[in-house]
Amino acid sequence: MKKLYIFALVLILIFSASCSEIGQGSVKPPRVPQSFSAAVETKLDTAKVSADLIKENNCFTFTVHEPDGLSGTVIIICGDDVSVKYGSTELKASSESLPDGFVFGALVKALETFSGETAVRCSYDRETETYEKTAGIFSLTQREDGSVSGVEADGKEYILNDFVTKD
Repeated sequence: MKKLYIFALVLILIFSASCSEIGQGSVKPPRVPQSFSAAVETKLDTAKVSADLIKENNCFTFTVHEPDGLSGTVIIICGDDVSVKYGSTELKASSESLPDGFVFGALVKALETFSGETAVRCSYDRETETYEKTAGIFSLTQREDGSVSGVEADGKEYILNDFVTKD
């Protein structure tokens, strides 16, 4: 009886993690790459925020370009450690000490969630040739080649351009 229970649980997990094509059966989506670079755009209140993003070894490095007052700022989020560099000034802190509305914090949490691919619901849109993945409060749009084109997290929309996978 115990084996039957475990088998049923495994089937439920496989089914819940599957990705279904709209109007079709089940399809296998690409995994979110572990290392990549991309240009990221979002809004903070009414201001446009843009940065280059590099993800390697579970560390996220953002080099800010806009707004002008923050241009050149480098933000590194690696596990629970956060480092912010601007010119010759460097500040280090724990990710727990960051404010709730930290502009890139929600993006990092979402990308970490989708990299793990646990409890992800997914559908495939044949017209746009993209996968729409959701996990809790996060959603992600991914192309067939594995590149990520957009993320919604914590009420913010992040647009990713020039996505390049690093192997």
